[in-house]
Amino acid sequence: MTQSSQATGFRGRWAWVDLTERKVRIEPADPALCRDYVGGRGLQARLMADHLERTGPLRDPLSPRNRVILGSAALNDTAVATAGRGSCSFVGTMTRSPDPAPWVPGHKPLFGLITHSSSGGLFPNMLKRAGFDQVIIDGRADRPVRLEVVDGTCRIVDVEDDLFETAAGRRVPRASSIVTDALTAKLRGSSTLTSGPAGWNFVDFACLTADRHRNFGRGGAGAVFASKNLLAVTALGKEAVAYADAEAFRRLSRELDG
Repeated sequence: MTQSSQATGFRGRWAWVDLTERKVRIEPADPALCRDYVGGRGLQARLMADHLERTGPLRDPLSPRNRVILGSAALNDTAVATAGRGSCSFVGTMTRSPDPAPWVPGHKPLFGLITHSSSGGLFPNMLKRAGFDQVIIDGRADRPVRLEVVDGTCRIVDVEDDLFETAAGRRVPRASSIVTDALTAKLRGSSTLTSGPAGWNFVDFACLTADRHRNFGRGGAGAVFASKNLLAVTALGKEAVAYADAEAFRRLSRELDG
């Protein structure tokens, strides 16, 4: 982590994941975007808008052309109260393009709308401790995969067979709690984000569940994960946030907390 990233609360690294090509590219964060958009949903909205400008309007949110971004902002994993939430951005499943739009006669339907969801709990902070401000996921894998984000690395891993079961003639993942427990056992102390059976049945409002009890609950992120053949993201890191002036930071945090 650079001195600049320490002073601004950012790790200074983004992971670009191409599931179609099964490649991960780790690059320095764009300092101008971090400065102008701070992080979280603001930065992700810009990255999503740039993506859609290049690829064109997205009528089908379950298309491989959809993008999912997971990340945090400058104050995540610090002592500031209420600063523990992470952001997830994508084109939401409830903005696909029916033709015509029955609920607004005479009007064209809306589609391809950028959706933001947020979750608290350990996952957003652990993703930051693992060394990344944003993980940008594109494409679709040819078989079920998961991501491991550990201490500055990000890799694509084939999903283990025992994390799936057959239900009603379809092969679907086991309950999110079972998947989370299994993956956490592989990486002690980690935090896991999963798309469960609802997502893999492409339910429009399917969530992403983090560590059993937290959720990215808005917009159908679970279905978008499943459309990419992406079951889970597990994050583990040991690098805590460094403060440029720890005493001043604590003082300001107490003032904000009232």
